[in-house]
Amino acid sequence: MNYTQIWALLDSIQAHIRAFDVKAQIAITVNGILAGVIATEIVKASEYGGAGMHWRFLCVCLTAGMGLCASILAICLAIYVVHPQINLNQPSSHFFFWHIAARYEDDYALAAQEMKNLSEDAIVEDLATQVLANSIVCKLKAQRGKGAITLTGVALILYVASVPWFASMVYSAASLAPVR
Repeated sequence: MNYTQIWALLDSIQAHIRAFDVKAQIAITVNGILAGVIATEIVKASEYGGAGMHWRFLCVCLTAGMGLCASILAICLAIYVVHPQINLNQPSSHFFFWHIAARYEDDYALAAQEMKNLSEDAIVEDLATQVLANSIVCKLKAQRGKGAITLTGVALILYVASVPWFASMVYSAASLAPVR
């Protein structure tokens, strides 16, 4: 492979990384809203639980509570997608901004001179290490992202399962309320 092909491969991997980050941000948003809705349902159900609807309250707490836990776990996994916190031990690179800044600090002339003098073989080797490093990051983000999306689905299913129990509590409380 020449450096143009490897550069295209690196760009493709980085596009996948960006896509996983976007999915994770969506999962964080959805689960944040879902966690708020579920917590509100549990609080409201506790008001009816004291009115003799203990078994329904227990069903709401179990299903919605498990949904809330799944939603919180999904948020945690999604955060680790966006910020994976891994140490790659990759060699210093001319194509990774952190390495460039650490190597040259504010010596623009040295950076320009060294980068200008890179041979095609050195460029290919440097890009190849970046392809591997980004592939490792991409794989990790994909695994964690899949878990976050799966937990989001579980949280949604458990919330939907809790709604009939909660609705029956609201309906029963309304029918038991004194007529004014």
